[in-house]
Amino acid sequence: MSRVLFITSKPCHPWGGESNRVRHVLEALVALGHGVDLVTIPSAAPFRVQGVTTHLVPRLPFCRSLPEGVSLRRGILDMLMLFKAVSLAWRAHYDIIHGVDDCGVVAWLAGLLTRKPFVYDIQDRVHDGKTAWFRRGTRSLARFLSRCALRRADVVIGENLDAVAALAQQERMARACVIPNLPALTGNVPAPSLNLARARHKAARGDRPPPTVVTCVGARDHFRGLMMFFNAIPYVLRENADVRFVAVGGTEPQIARVREALGEAGVAESVTLTGCLSQTDLAALLTVSDIVVAPYQTSGTVPIRVLDFLYLSKPIVVADTGLSKIMFSSHNAMVVDAEHEALAQGILHLCKYPQFAEGLARKGHETLLVQHRTPEAFREALRQCYAYGMAGD
Repeated sequence: MSRVLFITSKPCHPWGGESNRVRHVLEALVALGHGVDLVTIPSAAPFRVQGVTTHLVPRLPFCRSLPEGVSLRRGILDMLMLFKAVSLAWRAHYDIIHGVDDCGVVAWLAGLLTRKPFVYDIQDRVHDGKTAWFRRGTRSLARFLSRCALRRADVVIGENLDAVAALAQQERMARACVIPNLPALTGNVPAPSLNLARARHKAARGDRPPPTVVTCVGARDHFRGLMMFFNAIPYVLRENADVRFVAVGGTEPQIARVREALGEAGVAESVTLTGCLSQTDLAALLTVSDIVVAPYQTSGTVPIRVLDFLYLSKPIVVADTGLSKIMFSSHNAMVVDAEHEALAQGILHLCKYPQFAEGLARKGHETLLVQHRTPEAFREALRQCYAYGMAGD
């Protein structure tokens, strides 16, 4: 049985897209018959995958919460993971070393010291925004090391064509492997959770039929991108008072501000703000929802939640942004202009024509199959990448 040394500084969190991808990779490696040793940082909820042995670096002060992107604290933890990885590699025989994002450099250095092939897994595109002066040197060094690792990687894996673009600059496109993300949720929702979601969101009121539930999912720590959804709610309720809205995510202060704004608009009673839900509760909510809304404005990686919507076969209203051009068309979703009145009209159209909505839901689920976003396709692509990496040039 081949052995893999897997290195990541991604904290395990059910709402993190990168976290879910790490879990999928680990599960796929185990299913392919690899023995996996995981080197990572301490976190509140460490990765627990059967067949994976976890090795944690020491917990350091001021490193409980790390900023996004390059930072001195993350660099210190990367050095600790390098020492841990090299120590393990000298004691055990690994066939390949796999590093995720910043740990791609760690995997390169560990592979260089132990003469092992390594995989550079690009999961998070680097954004070139404004940087504080004291971080510019750190970022420049990180970019230099990343370019060195890319040039020497036996295989580079990415969720989208960013990996190919990165290697094209290094004139090594043959080593790039694109493996699309998978949904985070599954359709196996426990009956108690499903019944509770129905009671909370689908219960009939008096003689009126059960409401149409329209759900939008934000991030665990912000409502960024959801203002279009909130602004569309009054327009929908003017035409159809039987619609109930659910917004997931956000922090307590953000929820309080949104609730106050909804109250001023006179629609607060028709909106439920759940906060951050567990994976099980979110799956139950989406299962009982009639329509989901994806107002996200992105031109890069497809949000994991959008894949969840497709997996659970839900009719989707999506704003005509970069996201819609990646995943959607009129064939599998209700694509509308990126403004709240158009979003409201899209919701009302699906409410009025449920058979049309059901057809979109079926086509949406088929999109995952067409784009090879299945566990089987994920494992096969990873198997081919590892076979190429272990074979060498």
